[in-house]
Amino acid sequence: MRLSRFLVPLLAFSWIEACSVYHDGLLGDSDDNADSSGGKSSGGKPSSSSGGKGADDDGGSGGRASGGASTGSGGGGATNTGGMPDMGGSNSGGATPDSGGAPPAGGMPAAGGDRGTGGGPPLEGPFVLTDMSTHIISSNPFFGEIYRYNQEGTTWAAKTVAEMLEPRDASDEDDLALHVAATFDDDDPNKDDDWGIDIALTLKRGDPFDLSPYKKIIFEVKGAIRGTPLRVALEDYASHRDTDLCSKIGEGDDCDKHVEALSLIPVSSSWKVQEVDFSLFEGCGEGCTRKNPFDITRVYAIHFKMDPPDGEAVDFYLDNIYIDE
Repeated sequence: MRLSRFLVPLLAFSWIEACSVYHDGLLGDSDDNADSSGGKSSGGKPSSSSGGKGADDDGGSGGRASGGASTGSGGGGATNTGGMPDMGGSNSGGATPDSGGAPPAGGMPAAGGDRGTGGGPPLEGPFVLTDMSTHIISSNPFFGEIYRYNQEGTTWAAKTVAEMLEPRDASDEDDLALHVAATFDDDDPNKDDDWGIDIALTLKRGDPFDLSPYKKIIFEVKGAIRGTPLRVALEDYASHRDTDLCSKIGEGDDCDKHVEALSLIPVSSSWKVQEVDFSLFEGCGEGCTRKNPFDITRVYAIHFKMDPPDGEAVDFYLDNIYIDE
């Protein structure tokens, strides 16, 4: 009994001292071997793991500093030239984007024909202007609406533009085309007929659009009445109302004198695909002269016109209009 009174304190002291030495050893090992537990890298070295795995074996998830796989913003990582988002943080091996020209987000040229500053050229055309599924144009980079000119003497078969959208084939009610049916009768023989029957497609919500990067317009047309050809025209800055060259009320040298293609489009009773190169647009039609040169960098609308003899009907369909590079 007396011996145990001295042994108990002695054993307790020895146990405390041993724990203290073990604890100090853990703290000292943590400072001296930080690379093995935390993956920390100094001076650009890849971190070493407890199993001896180097940076080449590391998946890089989480995005290491220099030496391992880098994040999208770190040096040596992927070059983000096209504004593409980082998908998951790291790009193993520092891969660069495809040099073949990845498009900016959206895949299309920016509104207004601007190609942007990064990511290479846009996807090749043709670009859809409208497939006639609605009278509203909302197909990047084109945003506008389909209008019709209500010149005095014009009688439209449909009350509104929306009602002009009809099935192009009886077998598919959802596949629509624009049915242009009207008559024009000018009662005043001394009054010049500037328009005839005129359909306009605006390109940029009433603002000018730069068509200079593009080459041609492509569309489908079918006519129920043969004889009168279709004319295609571009409404540029000088011919557009509400500019410094043409007032809202039509005061100006070239007001409403849209620049027309030299070639006239024949209309047949079956659907035909037509292409009109923008290099063919010159002047403003037969018997018309302009003072200002054509400005293809500022085009407000594309017009489809037909000028039948007074009192005769116009009856044709438009569909699938594209702008091509």
